[in-house]
This record gives sequence, C-alpha cells and structure tokens, in this order.
Amino acid sequence: MSYYCLLTTAGQAQVAAAIASGTPVAITQMALGDGGGAPVTPVENRSALVNEVNRGPVESIAVHPTNPNWLTVQRIIGPAVGGWTVREVGLFDASNTLIAYGNFPPSYKPVLAEGSGKELIVRVQFEVASTAAIAISIDPSVVLATQAWVLQQLDTRGRARRFFHTQS
Repeated sequence: MSYYCLLTTAGQAQVAAAIASGTPVAITQMALGDGGGAPVTPVENRSALVNEVNRGPVESIAVHPTNPNWLTVQRIIGPAVGGWTVREVGLFDASNTLIAYGNFPPSYKPVLAEGSGKELIVRVQFEVASTAAIAISIDPSVVLATQAWVLQQLDTRGRARRFFHTQS
C-alpha cells in the first residue's frame, strides 16, 4: 500500500482562492484517526476523517527542500496521549474545514497507563500549485529544536554559539 496526502475538494477551492486573492490559507490543526479499524484510501471529496481520535495544533510547516510545491506539516504527540492506532491524518484550517487528507502507516500510539509510552512524530507532505497560498498559525507555547539544529549551534569545543548562554 502507498501512503499519501492530497488536497480535498474544499482545500483545492481554498488554495485556488488564495492564489487569486493573495490571502493564504491558514492550516492550524492536524487530526489523527484510526480509520474505523481499517486502512483508508485518501479521496478528494472527504470533509472529515473516518474516525477522528485526536486533534491538536500544527507545530511546523515547511516547503520541501527539493520541490518548491511540496509542503511538510508536522505535529508531535506526547507520551501521555494515545491508546489507538493511527491510520489517517487530516489538516484543518481555522474554520474547521478539512484542507488535506491522507492515509498513514498503521502505528499504535500507547499511553503510559498501558506500561509503555512514546512520542509520535507525524509528518504529512502534500503538493499545492503555489506554496505561497498556504500560511500557518503556530502555537507559540510549543518550541522544538531538532538534534541537528542544536549540534549546529555548538562550536567545535562544545560551547554554544549565539542562541545559548554559556559559561566560559
């Protein structure tokens, strides 16, 4: 099975309107679903997930480094949330319209009460005619740094360069 995400019919209309008006679509939420217990196939005419089990703010959105028409949207689900298998993902705008819908490799998300916990990083890529037509509203209380970014900020002696206060 191949996994992918596509713009819904409503998402296509919003992106077209955004290109025409210059006012970008704001993707604000990512929802996860269990597909009702079965794998799903993305279709353009969806307006909701088959069985949504969790929703939260999008944490990052970026243009793909090699394809300027691909967007990557990310959300991290902490270890205290779960108890279900992720099989579908949806991206919503501020007015709760499903902009993009995709299937996801079945991934069980345990909760700590089950004796195990894990962070689940969900990244969704989809293609648009113009990435300028998409904006994002990020929750300012969520700040993440990748290990690569942190290491990049350190000088050769392991001291922070410009973003961290260190003692010499």
